[in-house]
Amino acid sequence: MHSSSYISSSRERRITAIKKFIKKVLILLIPVIAYMALFIAFEPYEYFEKRVDGRENITTSPLQAMRAAMRGDVKDLLLGDSRTAHFDTRYLDSVTGKNYFNLAFGGASMEESIELFYWADRYNDLDSVSIQISFYTINQKYNLNRIPDMEDYCTDPLRFMFTWDYHADTWKELYNRIRGIKDLAPVYTDEEREENFRVYALESIYPMTEGYGINYDMIEKLRDMAEYCEGKGIQLNVIMAPMDRSLWEYVVKPLDLYDEMDEYKRLISEFAVIYDMEYEEMDAYVTSDYADGFHMMGMQNGVDYTSPSFETDYPALADYLKGMYSFSSDHMRIWKNGKVIKE
Repeated sequence: MHSSSYISSSRERRITAIKKFIKKVLILLIPVIAYMALFIAFEPYEYFEKRVDGRENITTSPLQAMRAAMRGDVKDLLLGDSRTAHFDTRYLDSVTGKNYFNLAFGGASMEESIELFYWADRYNDLDSVSIQISFYTINQKYNLNRIPDMEDYCTDPLRFMFTWDYHADTWKELYNRIRGIKDLAPVYTDEEREENFRVYALESIYPMTEGYGINYDMIEKLRDMAEYCEGKGIQLNVIMAPMDRSLWEYVVKPLDLYDEMDEYKRLISEFAVIYDMEYEEMDAYVTSDYADGFHMMGMQNGVDYTSPSFETDYPALADYLKGMYSFSSDHMRIWKNGKVIKE
């Protein structure tokens, strides 16, 4: 009798202790759960598609767009570096009649753009792909490929959630939003603009292009991609964007890159049509239309492409987007079969 009561009492004490332990653990987990809820709500990559705001794509990483591409509704794909990454596809769609999806990101190498094409093709039935490249990204010294690592993050939510860099980005995003900070281009006087563009060309672009060499391996990978597109009925367009005269003056001309630029255009145009504004005589846009040597005014986060005043605020960028992505600009050269067919 006493033994049975003792056993029952002992069992109750253990159950009570376990309940107290679980309660303490849950209390300790409340800050962790709250923090992770905050992270999921505000992380700038919209990994879980539960963001509390509607901010545009993060342009320094392909992660957000790669996740979105997995939904399977992409038709007209955009690839390239920061000169394509900032575009709001709603505006492009409205002026071109296309259904663009932007998978470009800042600093993307040519190889990374090609890798992203195959990623998007894995999940979507594509109609077209427009890949933006330049003398800078086709340089053999600019040889990066971070996409395999990004693919792992895309398919492994736990790895994403427990990577410190993404938490740091979230806190930076919250700080910028609380402070109202936007990545808008600075306003320069003419003298300041000339000097800043010169410094950008000489310090940011020239060192990477000194000792320039065409990346022929990437041209062959692009050829393979063109053949793949042809086999699947996907229209491939190669885009070469305009750049300010400072890059011609401080980089292209001193390094005498004219022959190399003609060479890679000739080679690529043997298997793909090139829509080219990357030539020195292209003078439709002036220095005040640029934020730096590569980026036009309006190619920054925080610009509202859907604003009624967008085309008057950024007339050069609007003209470029309308012409280039409808493939009908008066300012472009068209390369095909190894030569220029339209000046």
